[in-house]
Amino acid sequence: MELEAMYDGHPEAWFTKSGETGPRYVTQDYEYLNTVLPSMLWYHDHSIGITRLNLAAGLAGPYVVRGAKHEEPRSLPQGDQEIFLFIQDKQFFANGSINFPSVGDDVSLHPVWCPGYYGDTMVVNGKIWPYHEVFPFKYRLRILNGASERFLYLQMEHRNKSLPFHKIGTDGGYLRSSVRVKHLVLAPGERVDCVVDFTGLSSGDRIVLNNTGNVAYPGGAPLDAGDKTRAVLEFRIVANSTADQSRIPKNLSHYTPPVVPAANCTRFRHFILTETINNVGNGTELLLANRSWQDPVTEISHLGATEIWQFISLTPSVGHPIHLHLVKFHVLDVQPMDTGAYLNSTCSLHYDYGHPKSCFLGPSRPPDPQEIGWKDITSAWPGNVTRILVTFSSQDGTPFRFDPTGEPGFLWHCHLLSHEDNSMMRPMYVVH
Repeated sequence: MELEAMYDGHPEAWFTKSGETGPRYVTQDYEYLNTVLPSMLWYHDHSIGITRLNLAAGLAGPYVVRGAKHEEPRSLPQGDQEIFLFIQDKQFFANGSINFPSVGDDVSLHPVWCPGYYGDTMVVNGKIWPYHEVFPFKYRLRILNGASERFLYLQMEHRNKSLPFHKIGTDGGYLRSSVRVKHLVLAPGERVDCVVDFTGLSSGDRIVLNNTGNVAYPGGAPLDAGDKTRAVLEFRIVANSTADQSRIPKNLSHYTPPVVPAANCTRFRHFILTETINNVGNGTELLLANRSWQDPVTEISHLGATEIWQFISLTPSVGHPIHLHLVKFHVLDVQPMDTGAYLNSTCSLHYDYGHPKSCFLGPSRPPDPQEIGWKDITSAWPGNVTRILVTFSSQDGTPFRFDPTGEPGFLWHCHLLSHEDNSMMRPMYVVH
């Protein structure tokens, strides 16, 4: 979201109902100029150390920015044919209250710390395994992964066949044209805008939105066939005598892929993503560039500057959804690397793939259909280097319509909530 720093929800700007405030508190009256391109954002509590608890309790929701008439494709499904899906996984006690672990995985380390929270029940818009009645029309689905740790690998299944998704937008707005995909991968905090076509189905047909994402994605154990977190939502076709007037236009927006400026016009930042594992296998510390939230600020960017940020993920099994506040960005490429050789200092990332001293295991690949477009969150996959291009200006390329250089500053972090609550979060400042 493009806004002054005092409205950003700084982790140390917390307040309580009794009037207590955090050390970086400025105000609890927030002003949003809505200068971003048309897109679905979301809001949630960001209090330091307890973000995961407050999201589990429900302090979150979607926030939609609509564009002017010339910015919105006219023929897309709208009204009742536009559906917002806020997906979470939770655990519940028998009385319906939320079960969030209160005893740590390793009490010798910490009495309450659990390095990851996965629910056994899928919840959509606050309802457990709901259904939604639809006509045999096209429907626009605005999907948000609001889970604490769980990646979603979503497929639309009907009688052992899959209905495709027509992806039309991302975290940051419309694509130039739709992209047909068989599945969607959504990291915690990530959003997608897509159309599903139920045309040709009959009254009484049932289509299930299923999730098959591994627990600890992508390298964790696959879900069992009977795992209750596979089924997310059911669509039930009901009869209608009218015709569907919606369609997916050929051109959705004027979006164009980014042009990387010359090296002498760009600052490069390198971040190693690490996790410390204790002798019983529990994560005890997660860091960005070997720094925690409490360490001095190192990400200080100039207004209007364009930078390439490179994330070097050394953690096994799980991807890290990296989220930047204030700005949108583009994924440039992803490149596999030899993490063992890198940790043993027997290779270097300063050499290109093919050089005998290079850590790279292959050439870089461009962003895949899950990664294209404007983003404010993208996954740094284990054993890979992920590069993004970010410019510190408004999304439309003009200067910000406000002063972003004030206190208490902004931040960037991993959006796995137990990770950001355990120091995988860093302050970020913008200066003139």
